[in-house]
Amino acid sequence: MDTKALITPDNCKKVAKVLGFKIFSDRLNIWGIRTPKGEFNDYFIFFPAFDEDYLLVEGTTEPSAGFLSTLFQTGKTNPNGIAVLVSNMQYLNCWYMGLHKGKYKALRQNGNKFIVTRHKKDEESYYNTKQYADVQGLNLHTTKIGYMLNSIKGFSEGCQVVFNAKTYFDEVIPLIEKYNQKTYDYTIVDIENFYNL
Repeated sequence: MDTKALITPDNCKKVAKVLGFKIFSDRLNIWGIRTPKGEFNDYFIFFPAFDEDYLLVEGTTEPSAGFLSTLFQTGKTNPNGIAVLVSNMQYLNCWYMGLHKGKYKALRQNGNKFIVTRHKKDEESYYNTKQYADVQGLNLHTTKIGYMLNSIKGFSEGCQVVFNAKTYFDEVIPLIEKYNQKTYDYTIVDIENFYNL
């Protein structure tokens, strides 16, 4: 089954109907599609409600399952563990355009809208664990120009990360800026929702 081919605006609308989520007619719809654990094996789709044009890019919606212990042991993270954004959720007004770590344009966290689970060990289950609303700095950003390794490493401690930085700067950011919204919404779902259509 071609997973990537399933991720279209029409199928997002079908999933939204099943899950009771909104599809916005006057705002940019931003969705993250989480696939089983791996390195940069998730997708982001950006689409308007009534336009066939859309942008689909690869990235990650979660930290590296094999790098959690390393991140946690730095001592610079939340004592409860590394954040993993809860999926099959729609987070409204959760981002605004700003700078990631003061360096480049990104969608920055707006208030405490996100729900996360927290993890301290490599390959620990992301599911059926205690949920928190204490995450800070959960942004949508990218890696770095020329980065080609299929390894998330320290690029995500919960952030949503577009893999190809050139695509991010050339296509993702201009599309987001085209809508010039005060805040942006984010819908994150598991790929199984598309398999079940």
